[in-house]
Amino acid sequence: MTNKDPDTRTPGASTTESPKTHTAQRSRARSVSGGLALILAIVALLVSAYLGYTLITRRGLYSASVSSGLEHLAEQSAKSQGAIAAMTQQLIALKQNQDTLQAALEKVTNEFGKGRRKWLLAETEQLLVIANHRLQLSHNVELALAALRAADQDLNQLADPRYFPVRRALAGEIGRLESLGRVDVSGMALRLGDLAQHLDGLPLAANSHSIARPTPTPATQRSQVQTMWHDLISLVRIRRTSNLRMPLLPPDEKYFLRQNLRLMLYGAQTALLQGNAAVFDQDVTAARRWIKDYFDSSATSVQAAETDLGQMLNSPFRSKLPDISGSLELLRRIRRTGGNP
Repeated sequence: MTNKDPDTRTPGASTTESPKTHTAQRSRARSVSGGLALILAIVALLVSAYLGYTLITRRGLYSASVSSGLEHLAEQSAKSQGAIAAMTQQLIALKQNQDTLQAALEKVTNEFGKGRRKWLLAETEQLLVIANHRLQLSHNVELALAALRAADQDLNQLADPRYFPVRRALAGEIGRLESLGRVDVSGMALRLGDLAQHLDGLPLAANSHSIARPTPTPATQRSQVQTMWHDLISLVRIRRTSNLRMPLLPPDEKYFLRQNLRLMLYGAQTALLQGNAAVFDQDVTAARRWIKDYFDSSATSVQAAETDLGQMLNSPFRSKLPDISGSLELLRRIRRTGGNP
């Protein structure tokens, strides 16, 4: 059996076959390498073609998307510009309306300021008139003070330097009224009314007598001429008031005494509320004299009534009141001359 193992070959044969074998192996290797290279080239070409196709396709999609987005943005921009233009027109209209309203508001404010100024001046003048009337006619110092202070507050709100002289005059008049003694007019009026209501509880004096009355002379024994002459002379009587005594009270006229005294007290109350100092003095003086002459002066109630009437006679109500017409005249002069006092 022949041994074909290369290792058993003869050295000569091995030397002869080796170059051919190596050439065939190299050729085979080259063909395999060329095939692989070709396959790889084809694969690379296919991959490149796929990638190129993909890029081209996506680029088209991207271009279409970008174009659509740009068109949408352009449309939105056009709409926004239209909206901006419409809003600009609305703003212009609103600005015009605002200017119109501002002008109307300024006009109303000016008119209101003028009306308020006239109203304050008219109210101030009316308050001064009330103060003068209440002081001079009613002798009500408190109400006159309140009216003067209210007029001063109105002038303060007006804040017009042209009327500062009026405020200066008001300050002097308010000070003069404040320097007067405070008169409780309502309290005095209530005490007079209470005293008039409780006159029945005041005891009369024990030594009250009837009033002496002259008895008429019979005319039967006289002639008609003498009777007429006597009647004429009897109408005129002259008495000395220094020696005249208060007529004595008859027992059957106690009712009329209390009623007349009550009328005196009510008359004094009315005069007090009206500010009539003369009538108030007259009625209170007469009532006090009647209480002293006809009532029991030892009784506590009679003494209290007489004391109350005496205090009323000594009240500041009877004092001379100051003149507060200067501020009113000055205000009217300034209003009439337009600011020149």
